[in-house]
Amino acid sequence: MWLYIAKGIFIVALSGIVYLMIRTYPLVREQQEAEDALTKKSRVTSDTIYAFDKKILVFIEKGLRKARVAILKIDHAVSKKIDGVKKKSEAREKNSLEVFAELEKKNEEKISDEE
Repeated sequence: MWLYIAKGIFIVALSGIVYLMIRTYPLVREQQEAEDALTKKSRVTSDTIYAFDKKILVFIEKGLRKARVAILKIDHAVSKKIDGVKKKSEAREKNSLEVFAELEKKNEEKISDEE
């Protein structure tokens, strides 16, 4: 008889456990679906890689264009400086040639006066 009572208690306990499991199954399933949705959102697909790569290429292209403009501005400024230095040196050459020409005239005058 004690055996029948023990089996009855065991069956009631087992049915209680099964009942609690069935009752919590939808919650576990919803939680599993929520986790799956989060992992799907955080997955890196080839489309996201392509979009990120495209953004990087656009950024690099803009940077290179800005660098090119800056280099051209520097080149223009250096060319102006070179032209200025060239003009000054040409002016000095003309002045020095004129000075030498005047000295030669004076020397010729002195030579002609002495004779």
